[in-house]
Amino acid sequence: MSLSKAAQMRASEFRVHALYASLLLIISCVRVEAGYRAQTTSLTNLIVPGAQWRDTDGNVISAHGGGIVHVNNTFYWVGGSVGCCEGTALYSSPDLTTWTNHGIVYANDVSRPKLVFSETTGMWQILGQVGRQLDVASSANILGPYSEVGPPISPFGVGFTDFGLFLDDDGEAYALYSADHNNLVLSQISPSRTNFTKVMHQFNGVGLESPAMFKDGSTYFVIASHKTAYMHNNNVMYSAQSLTGPWSVQSYIAPSGTRTWNTQSTFALTIAGSVKTTHLYLGDRWVYPDLQNSTYVWLPMTIDQATKGVQAAWTDVFALDTETGVVSVPQGTKYEAEAGKVTGSASVASCATCSGNQLVTGIGATSTLTINNVTGRGEPQWVSFHYINTDGLFGDLTLTDNQTLALTKQRNATVALNGGTPMALPQYDTNAGIVMSVPLQLNLTLGNGNAITVASIDRQVAGDLDYIMVY
Repeated sequence: MSLSKAAQMRASEFRVHALYASLLLIISCVRVEAGYRAQTTSLTNLIVPGAQWRDTDGNVISAHGGGIVHVNNTFYWVGGSVGCCEGTALYSSPDLTTWTNHGIVYANDVSRPKLVFSETTGMWQILGQVGRQLDVASSANILGPYSEVGPPISPFGVGFTDFGLFLDDDGEAYALYSADHNNLVLSQISPSRTNFTKVMHQFNGVGLESPAMFKDGSTYFVIASHKTAYMHNNNVMYSAQSLTGPWSVQSYIAPSGTRTWNTQSTFALTIAGSVKTTHLYLGDRWVYPDLQNSTYVWLPMTIDQATKGVQAAWTDVFALDTETGVVSVPQGTKYEAEAGKVTGSASVASCATCSGNQLVTGIGATSTLTINNVTGRGEPQWVSFHYINTDGLFGDLTLTDNQTLALTKQRNATVALNGGTPMALPQYDTNAGIVMSVPLQLNLTLGNGNAITVASIDRQVAGDLDYIMVY
């Protein structure tokens, strides 16, 4: 979807009171997930899906709907600045976790901007959407500044929205976009990277947007979202051995009902490491109408080589060695909610899909849950709160912004550590039986004397809590 200024400024009763920190966490105890290898060195930088990420100056990163390129051992992330300023922002990082803000490099408010280099012209280009047209900006330096190449255009005479970009092994670049806001189209980009030369394939009548594309071996994969405005949905994927097809039928890239972990696809990043090749799903977790509170969810993808199915499995935190391509997951400690102390009307209830088949429900402003004897290391640690919130009523429907507001039901919990000041914990809606998690960084004291109390704000009822994981 396009990020209109009106949508960014719209206020609503569903305003989010989110508060995250983004300190880096040092963890040396590592477990290895299926399909991953262990690192021989300790983890120093973690990717925390759904947290509020900050740059090296301590400011919230604002690069939504964007894309990443890897040049000379540096990653460059271009994206739309949402809720903070006007224009297209650029960040750089050596490791995908430590991001330096290079500011607004292009004055235009481009939706879903992507970076690509032209060997023909020797120029870097930012391609993206302005209105319902393709906008192209150029610079001799990847860090900009970028200048508009010419007036926005309508490729092949169609409306152009929700743009994605893919660079193939042979250097050819391809665009994916929603033509006339309906048909998903794959087209070849010219060598100058300023226009499109031909249509490679059209996914007719599928009503998809926010496309991403990657290649594994000789197989191409396309990921796309349904048109549900700023609500999340079950993103789908296609696969093919040729860009012109035949392409497979749709399949989900995350468990049904998770709405792709409450995200929308924006890019697929491939890390061709010395040990393995890792493909990352990059998604936006939109918070509408307060888009400035939106976060990022990046997850490693696994590919079934027999069926060519793709899954972006959830992990609370992970590290990615960008040299080897190896993904490592730190060992966390689980604390079941039902083992905690409840007050007021909060109570333990059975739950067929929960850890331990129980959770705590009825958490409110005066009905609390306290998990005692939490062990800490005397430093900031990531804590993931696994919960269920079944208020949402939507699925993979095509909806307007007003319908989005009517159907989105976010709950807001509070978390207090050792009797301290409560911190806000947004609990986005899930489906029945679907357990989701939201991270929060807490400065746990050394030893096992920590107490974490969960309540709610604004006389609301918080989501039902299954368990917490401390990393």
